[in-house]
Amino acid sequence: MNSIKQNITQVINEMALATKKCGRATDSVQLLAVSKTKPVAAIEQAIDAGLFAFGENYVQEGVDKVNYFANHPAAKQLVWHFIDQSSPIKRAQLPSILIGFIRLIALKLPLA
Repeated sequence: MNSIKQNITQVINEMALATKKCGRATDSVQLLAVSKTKPVAAIEQAIDAGLFAFGENYVQEGVDKVNYFANHPAAKQLVWHFIDQSSPIKRAQLPSILIGFIRLIALKLPLA
């Protein structure tokens, strides 16, 4: 079984190949890890592997994780997003520490 670091490295390498294939700069895309229901130990491993953007879709869990990592050495690099399909009620309840709201839309794209 691959480690979190190995998985992140593999995904970043695949992203780099895909951006190159499309003629885009590798820094024009960002890997956002969906960390909902994941323990803080797994998130710490992801941070240690160089991943700094995380998405939650449970408000309280997201707030708890943001607070947990507030004093982490990489705290200033961490970006937390709230991921939801469309709930305006949840969006209105978001604390400011979850800085982004990402609405997920199902896309059907042909595989290359």
